[in-house]
Amino acid sequence: MEMLCCIALSGLSAAAADFTVSPDGASVESVLAKIREARQAGDTSQKRVAVRGCNRLNRTLRLSEADFNISFEGEPGASFSGGVEIDGWKVGSDGIWRVELPLAREGQWNFSTIYVDGERRFRPTIPSAGYYESVSNAFVVEGVSTGGFAFKPGELPGKMENISDVEVFALHNWATTRARIGEIDAENGLLRFMFRRERERDSFGFVRRRYRLENVKEAFTEAGTWYLDRPSGVLSYRSLPGESPANAKVVAPRLETLVRIEGSVGVRFANIVFAHQNLVAPETGRFAIQGGWNVPAAVEVAASRDVSFAGCGFMHTDGYAVDVAWNCEGTAVCDSLLCDLGAGGVRIGNFDRSRMLETDGKRGTTVGNCRITDGGHVFPEGVGVFIGRSSYNTVVSNEIDHLRYSGVSVGWDWDDKRPSKAHHNEIAYNHIHDIGLGLLSDMGMIYLLGRAPGTTVHDNNLHDVSCFTYGGNGIYPDEGSSELKIWNNVVRNAKAKCYHQNYGEGNEVFNNIFVDSKALQWDCKPQMGAAIDSVNMHHNIFVWREGRFFERSWPFAMHMTEKEREEWKAKTPVWQGFSSNSNILWRVDGKEPDFCGMPYSEWVEKSGHDKDSFVGNPGFAGDVFAG
Repeated sequence: MEMLCCIALSGLSAAAADFTVSPDGASVESVLAKIREARQAGDTSQKRVAVRGCNRLNRTLRLSEADFNISFEGEPGASFSGGVEIDGWKVGSDGIWRVELPLAREGQWNFSTIYVDGERRFRPTIPSAGYYESVSNAFVVEGVSTGGFAFKPGELPGKMENISDVEVFALHNWATTRARIGEIDAENGLLRFMFRRERERDSFGFVRRRYRLENVKEAFTEAGTWYLDRPSGVLSYRSLPGESPANAKVVAPRLETLVRIEGSVGVRFANIVFAHQNLVAPETGRFAIQGGWNVPAAVEVAASRDVSFAGCGFMHTDGYAVDVAWNCEGTAVCDSLLCDLGAGGVRIGNFDRSRMLETDGKRGTTVGNCRITDGGHVFPEGVGVFIGRSSYNTVVSNEIDHLRYSGVSVGWDWDDKRPSKAHHNEIAYNHIHDIGLGLLSDMGMIYLLGRAPGTTVHDNNLHDVSCFTYGGNGIYPDEGSSELKIWNNVVRNAKAKCYHQNYGEGNEVFNNIFVDSKALQWDCKPQMGAAIDSVNMHHNIFVWREGRFFERSWPFAMHMTEKEREEWKAKTPVWQGFSSNSNILWRVDGKEPDFCGMPYSEWVEKSGHDKDSFVGNPGFAGDVFAG
């Protein structure tokens, strides 16, 4: 039996339960049917359901208004799986394992990931490792949509078997495209998508963008890869050394949504693993501009109160693990492990404008004491914890690491003037590290967006963020982030900046330790016409080895013309738009810190900032660079 999770928490014994769910006994749906009968008879008491073993779901488990005050509690090894165990393999003379799947041949089943003994396996790609680079957009209509791209002639084959099943996977700055192929003109270097992909701008186009083709039958040559030939229904796998069909456990996911809770009150899951979510890019493709916000989740909660997951595992997903959507109160994901994720961990906030998440009162979602790790395998733009237009949420005491984009993202509003739907969120006591992994750009270990009164970021340990080209930041209040309080954080080893302020107003940053950003220790893009400074930086410690300390950039160009920006730059001193004072600055090679190209002494004299700051060794005990 595959060990889906290593969480060691005590579960409910079957003897103490009202009902028991198990693979060889009652199904969860049959138990729910009995509980609903009791509810109809007027029984409102709490119902406790013991869960045993690996329960494979044939369809999405749906809980609604009729399902309230229920506690599902797992015995050791309890899980709900959206996958199917594949057996009946035959090994050919070429060493390839093969099995026929009638449902795949009949068009009723497709998948993009399989798991062998609990490890993710991938489809064959061109190139077999790394990426090619596109040349330019192609098939553009009125500059608002793209139908494909140009590539280096001869780089791709003109003919491929089952070409409509081949996916283009392209990396933009902070997003990805998955698109099915219509045709390839190898001689002229043109690839046309099966359907046009909406949204065209430089950030999301195909001018020198990394890409690869996935699910290419002709590339099925590498050990550890697999291919599903849908016309014949034959699944083939090239095994790794030591693997045998006699004892290997192979699981292919079937369900896009394992559990959907809508309209329920007081539903609790404890000590249960949720695994094997299936996502296949539709013929129309899949594209998300930021954070993978439209990527489905394995477990969905909407319009519900007091739904909790305690000591649970969420793993082997193709998308997000958990989505807390509209009109939820008091949701909690605590003491849980979220790992091997196709996208991110927990997403809070729904982006259907007609059903946007609104919290009535001050009981949002809590994500606490969780480990969120190893994400972004399918949609690398997924975030560890993503808070969209949602307020009064708490992200506290989690370890978030080894994701290919931001660790925590808060807010979904680029207009700092209007009231935000994301306010009074708390991000505290988290350990966030090894973020980005060099794949995408423009990210933060903690990323914030929009006017957010009452939002706090404090007592977090943040280290090691790496990006592909630009924007690997520690704490990153982006476009218009305002009214934030940020204190008592340690930020180390950011590829770009420890702190990056992209306009906004009224942010206070104090009592933080910023260590050894590679490009710049901090910077600020102030806001034209702001009534107050974008940020007040005071009582912080900055320690770094070499390079620049501070830069005041111009406002974001999207919100002004080039002429307006040049006029602003010409008449606005570089020390306007922010304030800084009472900081400790120590460049360990002894060189004087530079402020916008000025030495410290000249900066203080001209700007009036930092007159009470101190340049020198803060006296750390031990090696601050070693953490």
